[in-house]
Amino acid sequence: MAANGVPDLPESVSKPPEGVVLPPKDIRAIIEKTAGYVARNGSVFEDRIRDKEQSNPKFSFLSPQDAYAPFYQWRLSEVKSGRGTAVSAGRTGDATPVPEKPKGPEPPPEFQFSARMPNISALDLEVVKLTALHVARKGKSWMTALSQREARNFQFDFLRPQHSLYNFFQRLVDQYTILLQTGLEGQKAEQARIQVLQANLQDRFRVLASAKKRSEYIKWQETQKQKKEEAEEAERIAYAQIDWHDFVVVETVLFTEADEQADLPPPTTLNDLQSASLEQKAMMSLARPDMRIEEAMPTDDMNGYAYNDPYATYPQNNGYAPAPEAAQAYPAYSPSPFPPQPSPAPAPVPVQAYSPAPPAAVPSPQPPSTASPAPQLPGQPPMRIKQDYIPRAQARAAQSRVATALCPNCGQQIPVAELDSHLRIELLDPRWKEQQSKAAARFSTTNLGGTDVAANLKRLRARTDGVVNDPVAEAAARVLGEQEEEERRKRLKLDSQPAAAQYSGLGVAGHPVAQQGQKPDVQEQIRQIHNKYKS
Repeated sequence: MAANGVPDLPESVSKPPEGVVLPPKDIRAIIEKTAGYVARNGSVFEDRIRDKEQSNPKFSFLSPQDAYAPFYQWRLSEVKSGRGTAVSAGRTGDATPVPEKPKGPEPPPEFQFSARMPNISALDLEVVKLTALHVARKGKSWMTALSQREARNFQFDFLRPQHSLYNFFQRLVDQYTILLQTGLEGQKAEQARIQVLQANLQDRFRVLASAKKRSEYIKWQETQKQKKEEAEEAERIAYAQIDWHDFVVVETVLFTEADEQADLPPPTTLNDLQSASLEQKAMMSLARPDMRIEEAMPTDDMNGYAYNDPYATYPQNNGYAPAPEAAQAYPAYSPSPFPPQPSPAPAPVPVQAYSPAPPAAVPSPQPPSTASPAPQLPGQPPMRIKQDYIPRAQARAAQSRVATALCPNCGQQIPVAELDSHLRIELLDPRWKEQQSKAAARFSTTNLGGTDVAANLKRLRARTDGVVNDPVAEAAARVLGEQEEEERRKRLKLDSQPAAAQYSGLGVAGHPVAQQGQKPDVQEQIRQIHNKYKS
């Protein structure tokens, strides 16, 4: 057999009569095989091949107008006359393949009780040795049960075939198994080892000859390794000669303050990584085995601008008429004592019902007028083709060029085109200012205004200075006392007013609702309850 599976042909085949075109070697093999089949089965077989392979250019020699037809007719007559070949006789599979010659010197036998020591800590080495000894004694089933029981123990990660210490562990298991073998096989292996040792004792140069062969093989391996490194270096130089400035920016990664303040493990050296135990490597790893990475849907960032809107539950502008505002239809209620929290994100809108408008700065790619829809396969749903699709990188670039303005309420950067609708949505709730002021008062360090602090300081000074009988301080204390008494009388007067002057209307179930920003008095509430339920 020649290369590429093409059989070798005798020299007589390559010397056709004068005026006959000699086809290529692969076509000659097909002609030779076809001529043998036609000579054995008759012309009916030729007609069958011509009908079956009429679209195959390799069988064009069956046509009388083809240039290789005379060569085929000549080979057919030669095969019928008994001057065929092994290919025409159909015995091409009987040829024995030529064994490939080994490259380099013969590899020496591997050391039976030796394994290359990896970079491993002392604790891991003892655990691996002890586990290999028990596996050699109890079998593979015990190792399978151990790996299932210690699946979450990083100390036994070497039981996984993907681990770097797995090969070293298997070598130890094989060595312990050879030494612990019993029965007839164990005795034969022991006798073979004893015979090798006795041969080394009898011939002192036997070890030297084997060492020489091993050194030649190692030298050849180093030569091959050096050639490979030179090829890689040449490839690296070829890569370095590429004009790397000829590129297109697909996406820009921005590092924020949160990235700088991220809780990352301290940097380690290569020596620390190689000498660390399995548990330490697991602790240094960022990926936890009990956590998995959630992937976002591909259409998550295709819904327009993705700014952080705390009032995202309101519907977006999707081309329909806006619903009438029904803010006054809800019954009045007392505000919640907790500060307003941002509501969760809305449910995703189906893709077929959403058609985002492209940004003004980016021209929308128009489909070609000659494009026709792809043929629909039977049993498949109709294909939806999005005509106004904009690439993500192009949409992000257009979004970064949109002019923005600072919202006075939420303090976020909002596109200027959406600022009016954003403010209208935020001002739909009339209790927003009240809740905002209450939240600010709750988290403030004091509940006194600037005037209250000044009055308290004056009062404290008047009281402390009154010990030395200062007339000015006594006069200031009297004035402050009169002011406090006047304010107290005003509060009592307001508390004694009827309920109609204090309440703006009736709420749900006829209960009076206090005015916004005014706290009802406890005594007044008790008096109203007595008036309501008196007999």
